Amino acid sequence: MTAPDPLKDESVVAVGEDATAERYLRERLLPQVAWLDDKARRAKQLHIGIGGGGVGFAGAVPFVNSIATQVHELVYLSSAMSAVVAVATALSAFGRYQDTWSRYREASNELTSLRFRFEHRVAPFDGEDRLARLVDATESILSGESTAWASELRNKGVTGQRRGHGEEKSRGREEGRPKE
Repeated sequence: MTAPDPLKDESVVAVGEDATAERYLRERLLPQVAWLDDKARRAKQLHIGIGGGGVGFAGAVPFVNSIATQVHELVYLSSAMSAVVAVATALSAFGRYQDTWSRYREASNELTSLRFRFEHRVAPFDGEDRLARLVDATESILSGESTAWASELRNKGVTGQRRGHGEEKSRGREEGRPKE
């Protein structure tokens, strides 16, 4: 029989700093990891889907063109396929899904690493102020990720901010992201 995971089992009660640490992990760090994992997974799907579709259509255009010499109506299909390739390329470039996927996955992995090092009391989380160090390191990663996201919006030319969880528009947080 294994011991219950204090981060998943609400019936586990801790006291003092341990309770504060568990609360911070449960209410702040873990939701951020879950959010980043979900967004990384979605960005990966978009990157592979759009890129793969564009490559597939690009590869099929010469084949359709070779048949179009005999069936002239296929010229329209070839033109449509070429347009799909152009749109897929533009979407991929504008969306920068690979960059987003990589950035979110990296932030998620960094936060997960912090959690494990904290739970196992590995430096720098082996001293008396280990919770403060965890909070500082976590918030630093999240702040850097938020700054990168805002910079990406500016580079894309997006003028408005998206809303999330009832936060005001001026906060500039991504939709659905756990509050900071």
